[in-house]
Amino acid sequence: MTDINDLWGTLPEMEEIRTPYTVLLEQASLLEEKTNSLLIGRVERYLSPDDPSVPQQQGELELLIVAPELDDYSYVVLSITYPVATLYPVTVEYGNEDDKSIICHSEQELLRALKRILSSEKTRRVIANLLAQISEETQASEERWKLADEKRKTRERMRKAEEVRKAEEMTA
Repeated sequence: MTDINDLWGTLPEMEEIRTPYTVLLEQASLLEEKTNSLLIGRVERYLSPDDPSVPQQQGELELLIVAPELDDYSYVVLSITYPVATLYPVTVEYGNEDDKSIICHSEQELLRALKRILSSEKTRRVIANLLAQISEETQASEERWKLADEKRKTRERMRKAEEVRKAEEMTA
């Protein structure tokens, strides 16, 4: 039996590499925490089909803000395209009207770009608008419950009054 030379060397530990997916998941979790679960961050991941004209298969990530109280309305904050095998450089795209993109060659550059986008006036305005609508929906729901409870109490009073009236008729 022949010995096989190990030409791979020492392989990196999995936890040593923070992928763009992990970074987005962390931010999604923070959004949920900061809004007391009124808004939920969700990260969706897609792989592009193999295309012979593209040297490396591309992955795509989307960071969404989801509002469960608004029938799971979702807003795409940004998307990231990256080479699956090497992770970097990534292209971060954001904005709706005049799509913008930032190319990041490292995790540090990605973090700077994400900070700029997530703390931007536009993103903050979207969050504020969604929270305002959730607040309205919650108040409207509370009002409906109060109204339904008042109707129930009124029906109960009327039923009791009718029972008393019938009891008085029987004794008279």
